[in-house]
Amino acid sequence: VHAKTATIDSAWSTVGTANMDRLSMVGNFEVNVEVYDQAMACQMEDIFSKDASNTHELTLEEWHQRSLLEKLAEAILLPLRPLL
Repeated sequence: VHAKTATIDSAWSTVGTANMDRLSMVGNFEVNVEVYDQAMACQMEDIFSKDASNTHELTLEEWHQRSLLEKLAEAILLPLRPLL
């Protein structure tokens, strides 16, 4: 399970599985926890900042250089995209 998180106005936080797509809205069981607490929002923002500092921006050039196997897997799975 992977969770989505958000904070708004450094006061309101949400953590959960809900996606904003057709399948999640009509067919999946999703759950989120909503918290209105500035301390919690601050912790969430700190965690996000730490996560963001541990990332690598993928350039268009790197994307085009992905392996043949990665490109093949993408092509095979493309018809399933509306279901994901």
